[in-house]
This record gives sequence, structure tokens and C-alpha cells, in this order.
Amino acid sequence: MSIIAGLPSADGGFVRGVKVVKNTTGSLGNHNNVPVPWDAEDYDNDGHWASSPNPSRLTIGTGYDAVFCGSTLWYDALASTRLRTAISINGSITDHSGVVYTEPIGFGDDPATNVWTGPIDVGASTDYYEVVSNTADTSWNYVATGNFWMMVLPS
Repeated sequence: MSIIAGLPSADGGFVRGVKVVKNTTGSLGNHNNVPVPWDAEDYDNDGHWASSPNPSRLTIGTGYDAVFCGSTLWYDALASTRLRTAISINGSITDHSGVVYTEPIGFGDDPATNVWTGPIDVGASTDYYEVVSNTADTSWNYVATGNFWMMVLPS
């Protein structure tokens, strides 16, 4: 069944799949499409996340037809650069993802970005999803805390 083609049947729907968090701060470099590594899971119903070897990835596995993803990141000590974040699938930013901009409002503010996807049909059991920086600007670093979650539609 394609979630894009129509709504799920009355006897089923999206359920929470996984939520990972970043409890410790850490800088990411000045690069385009750098994934955010996560520290721990809040919940995980089917092994969608592992702390190694790729702590930035949520995977879908088998038995699912579609996913929604979302993330919130907070930035500390941000200078004047506008940042963009997105959700990538298998290393590529998808048109399913809103690309979100943020910039500091004033002294002492800690701006946040919220990014999410629309429903995405599951392609393969090896598909993976990441929150990435999406800017080619080489003048920024950020310190992030936040979360990344996935809702899944079982087959």
C-alpha cells in the first residue's frame, strides 16, 4: 500500500517508532550535509537506531510501508550566520523534507530549528534517515542538543 496514494485503512495507522536524543553538546564542523550524531534513544520499538557504527542514522527495517520523520535542534553561541537543516534519505536530501532556516534573534538567544518530512514510502529495508546541516557557508559551527524521531506505518 502506498501512503502517498491514499490514507491508511481504518484498522491501522502510523505508530511511534523511535526517538533519539542529543543530551550532550558537541560541535559539528563547517560542512554541507554533515549528519548530527545522536547520544541515546528515548524509545525504539524495532531496533531503528544503534549507537554504533552510525549514531546519526535511523533505519526502517522490514515490515513497514511508510515513515514520517521530524527533529528539533537547539543552537548555542551562534554568531550571525543563518543555518539550514534538513532530513536526508540514504545520504541525499529529499524533496520530502522541509529545509529550515534559523538565525539568532538577539544577544543571549538560543535559536532552534524544527524540520520534518511528509509521508515517505519505504523503498528498501536498508533505507536510512539523518538530520543534516544544509549550508555551504564555511563560517559557522554550532553546538546542538535536541531530538530526532520517526513514526512508522506497519505493513
